[in-house]
Amino acid sequence: MNRKLRGIEIPDCRELTDGVEVFSGNKAVGTLTSVAPSADGSGSIALSLLRHEVANGDEVQIHWNGQSIPAWARALPLDPTP
Repeated sequence: MNRKLRGIEIPDCRELTDGVEVFSGNKAVGTLTSVAPSADGSGSIALSLLRHEVANGDEVQIHWNGQSIPAWARALPLDPTP
C-alpha cells in the first residue's frame, strides 16, 4: 500500500469540507475526510490517506475555493494541546 492514514492540521481555515484534495507541490497526494474544527477553534483538522512520500510534519497545500491553503501532515492520534 502506498498510502498511510494521517492527520491534517489546517490553521486559520474553518470552512473546509470532506473531499477536498491535498497537494505536495503540484502533485495530489490525498483527499480530506472527517473535517472538523480544531480544539481551539482557530482552524480545522482532518484525516487523509496520504501518499507514502509525505512524512509527518511535512507542509502540504489544500486547494480550495481558488486558494492554496498551507497545512501540515501529522501523526495520529492528533494531540489537541498547543
